[in-house]
Amino acid sequence: MSLKNVRMAEATFLNGERLSETDVDPRVALADWLTAKDNPYFAQAAANRIWEQWFGRGLVSPADDFRPDNPASHPDLLKSLAKGLADHDFDLKFLIRSIMRSEAYQRTSSVSHPSQLAHYNSLACKSAR
Repeated sequence: MSLKNVRMAEATFLNGERLSETDVDPRVALADWLTAKDNPYFAQAAANRIWEQWFGRGLVSPADDFRPDNPASHPDLLKSLAKGLADHDFDLKFLIRSIMRSEAYQRTSSVSHPSQLAHYNSLACKSAR
């Protein structure tokens, strides 16, 4: 195979914006775009992963499956957590404190009604990663 006929793919962000050739380092441009406050993907994915760490299941499950036909179980909550994370410069301590102070986290994790056993058993039989 001749390398003369191979074309390099243009760097394009998920929002369709193209990376200009004047940018010094594409990795810096990518990092800046990923962590931009107006990029909903990064903040939502980070908030979902932290939520999954504390609750055993993400608001989007599986945690790495963000797509239109796999919506969040509580989309407003996910958007709120993501906005708070972005507004506080992606401070994970802020996000964790917000989750710890939530009513959802303050609830009991023990089975208080027999109807909860099916969900408890489904979590108990999951294998460790």
